Amino acid sequence: MATHGRRLLLSLGIAAVVGALGATWMAMRSAGAASCTIATITWDGGAGTTSWEDATNWNPDRLPTTTDHVCIPSGAPGTFVSVNASETVLSVEGQKQVRIPGSLEVTSTTQTSALKSLKLSGTLTGAGSRTVAGTFIWSSGTIAGPGTTTVAAGATLAVTNAFCFCHYLDGTTLQNNGTASMAVDTYILFYNGATLANAGSFDLADNARM
Repeated sequence: MATHGRRLLLSLGIAAVVGALGATWMAMRSAGAASCTIATITWDGGAGTTSWEDATNWNPDRLPTTTDHVCIPSGAPGTFVSVNASETVLSVEGQKQVRIPGSLEVTSTTQTSALKSLKLSGTLTGAGSRTVAGTFIWSSGTIAGPGTTTVAAGATLAVTNAFCFCHYLDGTTLQNNGTASMAVDTYILFYNGATLANAGSFDLADNARM
């Protein structure tokens, strides 16, 4: 009987530990969601990768869809999230760096997509407005509209990658309220009535052209 009692206590102890770990994990997965203005799906890094296209990186465990407001909270694992394919959502609030080698479309005209940091080498497009509050590195790719992309006051925009002829503004407005720079021999090409509005500072290095 004593042995059975010890086994029962051990089983109860294990169950308590497992229950506590499960509760802690669920709390970690939910952490940070409240810090976003609006969210229907939240990045939790559960897969241990940086890929947007890995469903287990999200809470709930599915990929964001065209009806989602996406939250990438500061408390989630990792330093950046990478959009590698073609994705469409209502809006994104990113408190970590969002890297776009693929394509990201934001469609909400009532909810601005707010990004702490952006690294663009693919396509950022859509009817939704988007604001970068920190560092924006534009190494190549397309910014398209009709939504406006704003570099906020205090933020920085760096146009990099010389001689690539691969920075495109297409039917959109790029609004600079911060500090922007174009590296030597970089080019921004304008299509379909695109404009660049500058209310901050804009430094063009030698042979940088628009």
